[in-house]
Amino acid sequence: MIGAGSMASEMIRKYSRIAEDILVDVLNRTLIRNGLPVKCKNLEDSVALLAGSEKSVIRWGDGESFIMLKEGIYFQQYSRELRERLLEIVKNYSDDSPYYLCLPDKFLTCDIETLRQRKKGKVDFYQMHKGTRYVFKRFFNKNASYLSQFIFKGDSPAHLGSLVRKFSGFKAFVVVKSDPEIVNTFFGKFMQNRDFSVVTIPGKNAFQSYDTILKGILAAVNRFAVRPEEILILVSAGPCAKVLVYDLARQGLT
Repeated sequence: MIGAGSMASEMIRKYSRIAEDILVDVLNRTLIRNGLPVKCKNLEDSVALLAGSEKSVIRWGDGESFIMLKEGIYFQQYSRELRERLLEIVKNYSDDSPYYLCLPDKFLTCDIETLRQRKKGKVDFYQMHKGTRYVFKRFFNKNASYLSQFIFKGDSPAHLGSLVRKFSGFKAFVVVKSDPEIVNTFFGKFMQNRDFSVVTIPGKNAFQSYDTILKGILAAVNRFAVRPEEILILVSAGPCAKVLVYDLARQGLT
């Protein structure tokens, strides 16, 4: 049974979400119609900065923006705690943070007509990115510098080479993913003779298992006979991954 208090709370959140969605559309059609002034490095500079840094990387996308707008996505339901943690990442970000925030810069800086005209199959780029434009305008530090979200796309051999060299500088890896077989295949094919440990997570609603996942990562780190700075942690867990990387970065892990 669902209590009257819970029903009322859910109803309030529903109508609050509808009101905010109207605000998202209005803001995109008016104040940020011509795009946002985002201090974001281009792809080449983003890769170069990452290659020469020990900072961690948090890629912000539409999934995180949906959570900020109090809406779940198909593999991660909304929770107030998750939203508050994502907001913490955004509010605490500066050029001195131990992590880089990576943004879909080309979808933030373009005008609304360009965004609305862009299609890929059934994907509507305006519907996908209008929330991130709104969230950036409302919550993000406008004075901080950001990296490109497309940093791991591998658009060129030089780009891929920089990332491979970055990866090869680490002696051990902890991989956090819902499908361990994919990880085993990748390391067997591309990263032979590399010591790695897999922390398996639920395929959906990973944030509900946050404490368990974090403990698993730290236990895996402690099992390696190398220094913590020689370990790279790779996390594929949707919005939950952003909070994990944030907390791990503050502990001095990459």
